[in-house]
Amino acid sequence: MSIGKLQKTHGHEVYAWAQECLTHDEAVLKADHRFPRTDREIAAKLIKTCRTGRFGILFQQMAEAERADSGWMPCGRVMFRLIFKHFQLERDRIGMLGERNLLQLKVTGKNVSDLEVFKQKYDYILQTIPHADLPIGNRPCSITS
Repeated sequence: MSIGKLQKTHGHEVYAWAQECLTHDEAVLKADHRFPRTDREIAAKLIKTCRTGRFGILFQQMAEAERADSGWMPCGRVMFRLIFKHFQLERDRIGMLGERNLLQLKVTGKNVSDLEVFKQKYDYILQTIPHADLPIGNRPCSITS
């Protein structure tokens, strides 16, 4: 939304331009020279905001590599793409781990208390899986004692 408010005219070109980082690869984003000032501002704000941690190191490397190669600032939308890609991969990983745990779940005994323990584990694992990735049925176990 902060990027969208930079649009000074009627329309949504800047907002749509920013969202392209979700669908385009790095080469396409770097080759697109629309809104160069906004792209530089995005890069500068991301470098300033992400000074430490994984993204701080990555963005600093990007800035140094871009300065050495072309003398320009790094592409802000490429930086956005890296952030979105990281969190998408993390979400996918969490979903896959939850699904794997769900598929490995077994009832250990033959009485009602063992079945209740199974139900509790099932419900706990099911809560860790993102709603969009839930198996068919999308509902918690309906075992009652």
